[in-house]
Amino acid sequence: MASGPSLDQALAGARFTPPVAESRSRTVLLAGAAGRLGERMLARLLGCPTYCRIQVLADAPMPSTERKLGVVVASACDFTVDDLVLVVSGDAAAPSRQPGAPGRGLRTQVYSACPMEAVLPMARQARAAGVSRLMLVTPVHVLGQPAALYAQIATLAEAELHQMGFESLVLVRPTDLALRARRSGWGARLFGLVLDTATGLLTGLRHTPLSIDDIARGAVLALQAAPSGLTIIESAQLQEILRPNAPVAKPGLKAEASFK
Repeated sequence: MASGPSLDQALAGARFTPPVAESRSRTVLLAGAAGRLGERMLARLLGCPTYCRIQVLADAPMPSTERKLGVVVASACDFTVDDLVLVVSGDAAAPSRQPGAPGRGLRTQVYSACPMEAVLPMARQARAAGVSRLMLVTPVHVLGQPAALYAQIATLAEAELHQMGFESLVLVRPTDLALRARRSGWGARLFGLVLDTATGLLTGLRHTPLSIDDIARGAVLALQAAPSGLTIIESAQLQEILRPNAPVAKPGLKAEASFK
């Protein structure tokens, strides 16, 4: 007669094993990768383990060598993603390099820009398709935004986005200093340096300039940690997000929804 399991073996089989936390990867659609900031956002999203699939809007179909990346044209986009990221950047209007010239920037000529007038129609389609989280990245001129609009909804478009009822709406407003066209000539560069320095003294830490890569890195970190409701992130909050050992669950200003 075969002997049964010992007491130790039986207890070992009955020991409690804590359940493994279920981590569901998310999917995201990026519009506006034609500009430098949009391209850096794409690179950061591709390196982010939170997202198992990244779709990017393009002007024409294009095969992708990246396992996680799918390229779609606007007419064929069905918005079957969890998150939508819209990057509105003035530098997307011009190609990052001349056709045929050596260097980086070839693929940005294929990706689509995201003009401000496309934001609301795209957001409506996304909301109707069930997208739960929307991030709008709109670099602002450091002297072009009244102080009364800091941490407030600043435009009618932002107000309408808030009324659409996304589970999470993140408005990112970095300073546009890093995105401006580089000045040519020593005189223009020197004048620009003086002007930028004076602007920084006038605006203080609220609009501390960041590199394009830092803006993209901070925005993607904020997207992952975005709470429900409305969050507004300006340059000061991006600086805080990028600090070493910064709390992951504190992505920005929990803003009021009032529109002035």
